[in-house]
Amino acid sequence: MRHKSVSSQLPKLWLLPWAVLFLALSAAALLGAGRARGTLLLTALQGLSLFLLLLLSVQSLRRDRQGRRAVNCFEALGRTYYAVALINAREGSCEVIKHDLLSPEGRAEAEDYAGFLRLVFRSIPDAGEREHFARQFSRERLHALCAGERERCYLEYQRDWGDELRWVAAEAFAVPGERRREDVIMAFRLIHAAKTAQLERSRLLRESLESARTAARAKDDFLSRMSHDMRTPMNAVIGFTDLARRSLDDREKAEACLDKVEVASRQLLHLINEVLDTAKIEQGKMELQLSPVDLAAQVRETASLFQMQAQAQGKDFQLEVPPFSHPVVETDQRRLEQILNNLLSNAVKYTPPGGSIRLSAREEPGDRPDWHIYRFTVSDTGIGMSPAFLERLFLPFEREDTSMSNQVSGVGLGMAITRNLVQLMGGRIDVESIQGQGSRFTVALPCPAAQVPGMPEESPAAGAFSLRGLRLLLAEDNPLNREVAAELLGLEGAQVTAVQDGRAAVAAVKNAPPGAFDAVLMDIQMPVLDGYAAARAIRALERPDAETLPILALTANAFADDVIAARQAGMNGHVAKPVDLDKLRAALAAVLR
Repeated sequence: MRHKSVSSQLPKLWLLPWAVLFLALSAAALLGAGRARGTLLLTALQGLSLFLLLLLSVQSLRRDRQGRRAVNCFEALGRTYYAVALINAREGSCEVIKHDLLSPEGRAEAEDYAGFLRLVFRSIPDAGEREHFARQFSRERLHALCAGERERCYLEYQRDWGDELRWVAAEAFAVPGERRREDVIMAFRLIHAAKTAQLERSRLLRESLESARTAARAKDDFLSRMSHDMRTPMNAVIGFTDLARRSLDDREKAEACLDKVEVASRQLLHLINEVLDTAKIEQGKMELQLSPVDLAAQVRETASLFQMQAQAQGKDFQLEVPPFSHPVVETDQRRLEQILNNLLSNAVKYTPPGGSIRLSAREEPGDRPDWHIYRFTVSDTGIGMSPAFLERLFLPFEREDTSMSNQVSGVGLGMAITRNLVQLMGGRIDVESIQGQGSRFTVALPCPAAQVPGMPEESPAAGAFSLRGLRLLLAEDNPLNREVAAELLGLEGAQVTAVQDGRAAVAAVKNAPPGAFDAVLMDIQMPVLDGYAAARAIRALERPDAETLPILALTANAFADDVIAARQAGMNGHVAKPVDLDKLRAALAAVLR
């Protein structure tokens, strides 16, 4: 509502006395003086009067504009608040200046402060918030506000808006210069959008903080378990190696010790591979390597190891693999084996003696031509999992703290890796578990039929390939690794020339006659000159076999990017450490056939 400014009437009121004065002076000048002097005096008085009138008019215009601006500002502030009331804290009276939601009957009821509060309380459904409002805007606090003991009274609460609850803010301000009257303005405004956004930000921050704390606790637990699980097989390696050295005159005992060293070494390698797989998944570097796979044969081969392990521990293992209509499919054989290994390993570990483990596989129609869904189910009668832990089962570093789980090794990465692998292969994994009764995991993988009539047979060159008589150049900076590789290759009949870095490898090739080496086994991370640079330098040599000499990367850099980098450096293949002699033989067969 606009109010007419009082200052707009000032020019008219001020002009009247000056006009009377002007007429009086003019009459006196005409009556009391001569014509010439009267005319001069009259002119001077008229000029002075006009100047004063102009000055007063300008000042009045300025005051009028200031008044209009002040009124506009108050109107703009009034649009911010849906309700404004003037409260007299001393007398308890109330004047509702603005309230868009009040009916005429409500305005009548709000003639005093107590009635106004009753109207406010009707729109606050929560009793606790009503009590908080009454305390925050009590007359005692309004007295303190007027006395300058408080700056303002403020409260945010939820108001019933008819169709929903919305956030509003109520605030009270003391009217300046009215301390004796103790007048207070109480205003209400809608803050629902801003408050909702603020609460959502706070919720996200709390969740992020809790997630960070959970991750920190999980990583602390992971480091503790990692230290334990790495030291356990390492202790076995060191201990049984020492026992084997002390039992050299007892061949049977020495061989048993070495078998246990191998088992412990593979446990340690499995742990390292899990950590590396987790790192690759987090960095988005996990890639599939598709090839034709006979699923039935793959499932039986994977299950065979766990069948023997379960039987040795007094557990029943059942395998159900019916004939598939499309047995050979395109998939990643290594990752499929890893998924089944993780599920079967947990089933065997967490099932007590006398329990049972079951692996079944079946084929279902797919949603695309030549595609089928292969469903693998691993169930057990083990210790099961609690509902709370099921929600965290697929998170990294998570393990349920039970009496049995503390007796088996693991750092809580296997199931997180399994789920990521299943998702990477386009499938899904589901789990059902009852604590004390067992668990059931179901993996569904979509696979296209392979474009070949059957499985490709193993290359005769790879299966029967002999290293006897091969002349190999080995570049390895670590003395122990260099000695192990040279000894293993020498035992296979190969002639090994070993050097300590990439520069020495380039020099050895450069100084040897063409055909002196059948292949080069090149480590990557070496001082002086790394393996990539050494391979490029060999390819750049001016000699007939510079471009054809087979070079294999023999390295601990086992990521897919490392394989690509080796190819780009001019190498013919990649063999990851620790060295598996069968894989090395197959790689040499592939480049020397």
